[in-house]
Amino acid sequence: MKEIVSRCPACCELVDNRGWNALHYVVASRRTEVFKECLRIPLLDRLKTKKDDKGNTPFHLIAALALKLDNWLLVFRFREEGIYGLNKQKLSIKDIYNGDLAEIPEILESLEDVGRGPFGFRRIVLEETNEKNKKEKDASNKA
Repeated sequence: MKEIVSRCPACCELVDNRGWNALHYVVASRRTEVFKECLRIPLLDRLKTKKDDKGNTPFHLIAALALKLDNWLLVFRFREEGIYGLNKQKLSIKDIYNGDLAEIPEILESLEDVGRGPFGFRRIVLEETNEKNKKEKDASNKA
C-alpha cells in the first residue's frame, strides 16, 4: 500500500459508487494486519473519518465486524468514538457495537457483497473451477 500511495497519492481520494474509499475496502478484506499497516500511512489514516453514502466510516464497519470476529476488537477504538460521528441512522460506532440493531446485518451484507462483484473473490474461484474442468475435459478427450 505504501508503494501505491507514494506513486499515486490521489488514489486516496477515490471512492466507488457507494462512497467507499480505500480504507473501507481494507476493512472489507477482513485482514486486521493490513488495516493496521494502512493506518501507519498518513494519507490512508486520514480516511478513517471519511463517510460513505450511508454515513459509515471504516470504523462503523469495524464495529459491525467486531461483533462477529474477535480479532477486530484489537483495532476497534472506543476512546476515539467522537471523531467518527454518527451515520445516517444516527448511530455511533459504540451504538453499532453494543446494539442488536437492524442496521448491523445490512452493514455486514455490504461487507460480504465486496467479494461478489465482477472483480471479487467468487470470480477467481469460478475461473479456477472452469480452468480445472477444461483440463479434465481435455485429458478425457485425449484418452
